[in-house]
Amino acid sequence: MHSDGFEDYGFTEIRVTQIKELDSCYKGRPLMDWDDPEDRAEMVKYAGFVCSYKVDEPDCEQCQAKACCERARDER
Repeated sequence: MHSDGFEDYGFTEIRVTQIKELDSCYKGRPLMDWDDPEDRAEMVKYAGFVCSYKVDEPDCEQCQAKACCERARDER
């Protein structure tokens, strides 16, 4: 509830799903950071995250996660 993008939601409006593959990526922080290259690579590899088509203009060549990113493969 205290992260960007969810500040307007109440507790009962948020549904959480555990992605067990990300458990080993825990670094003691409450949230993973999309702007952190290591976190981004783990989020893409284990959870299938991609850049938003509406918000992000992808720079796939510079991205840490390009090797395992579905969107980067589609852009080629």
